[in-house]
Amino acid sequence: MIPAEVCHYTKKDTALKYILPEKRLRFSQLKNTNDPKESKIRSAAGVCKENEALDLNIQGEYVKELFRVHDYEWKVLCFTASRKKQADLSPPIFQKGDFQLFKGWSESDLSGYNHPRMWDQYAERHKGVCLVFDRIKLDQLIHEELDGKCEIFSGLVKYGDLLSTNGTLILDCSDVIALGPTEAAREHFRKNYSHYFLKKNLDWERETEFRWLAHSTKNGPEYISIFGALTGIIVGMDFSRADYSILKSLCEELNVPVGRMGWASGLPIIDYNFL
Repeated sequence: MIPAEVCHYTKKDTALKYILPEKRLRFSQLKNTNDPKESKIRSAAGVCKENEALDLNIQGEYVKELFRVHDYEWKVLCFTASRKKQADLSPPIFQKGDFQLFKGWSESDLSGYNHPRMWDQYAERHKGVCLVFDRIKLDQLIHEELDGKCEIFSGLVKYGDLLSTNGTLILDCSDVIALGPTEAAREHFRKNYSHYFLKKNLDWERETEFRWLAHSTKNGPEYISIFGALTGIIVGMDFSRADYSILKSLCEELNVPVGRMGWASGLPIIDYNFL
């Protein structure tokens, strides 16, 4: 099921100095991800069919281009998908003003910002920020701004064991001969993007990741606007009070609500009236 809401965890300084003032997100090159399946790729993608062979010089050039195309030409933007929107949850146990604690939580009810491990790992151990987006509006912005410059792909990440999520695919050597090493490398990843970029080991399963991928020949990141797609900002429970004023100013400029995350015996609390 494609999520209606997606969330992006980040460091405080990244949010306050770059994303929110500039009103844009960065597609980072795959070599910068934290999954070794992607950032540490150093084996050839694609194995020739049986009884096929390439000239050793061409093969060496092709392998080199595979690494370069993968590392520098493919960019990714990563989110945690909400499994269920907050409006669909059970009524709160108590509600006072803009302070809410929900009851009836289960694993299937998790909103994208209710992952304590994500706060710990990607948002500076609860000192950072989680940005909440309308997926449909963000998808529209991505296509409006990058179509013509990039090929855009997206989808939920699927998780499995090491053998099913890794490994190489069979390569038709005639592609390398007909297209040349560089274009053959590009075509290989283009045809098989879901295998290489939308499959991860079960260790990552709790991240419920949704991704947008952009491919272009540009060696560098791509940027897209967030204005109109950002629906909320949630800061960690240990977010610095010294930054409250700049946070409030940025939220007013973007016209989005801001809340502070908290945990009551492990249950998520969001205070929308803390500033």
